[in-house]
Amino acid sequence: MRKVPEASPVESLPDAFPLPLDEPSAGLCPRLVADTALTMSALRERGTTMLLVEQNLGLALKAADRYLILRDGVVVDGGAVSELSGSYDDIVRAIYL
Repeated sequence: MRKVPEASPVESLPDAFPLPLDEPSAGLCPRLVADTALTMSALRERGTTMLLVEQNLGLALKAADRYLILRDGVVVDGGAVSELSGSYDDIVRAIYL
């Protein structure tokens, strides 16, 4: 089980550095995914820039201001999360199917 402790060194990172997060919810139970989302939300609120790679689209879009979607290493969509319309399933179907 991977979890960022509440008194984490992550919280002491200088704001000038983007925090890379590679699949932070991979292999976690729903409770820990929710905890991860809360931690990411707290980091976002304090102004931390995160570079997030995540297959859990719901988690990713809650954490992001902007998004890029890649297919075979090529950007196929991107923009402001606030401008997205439709459900997550519709977005994934439109891009990958």
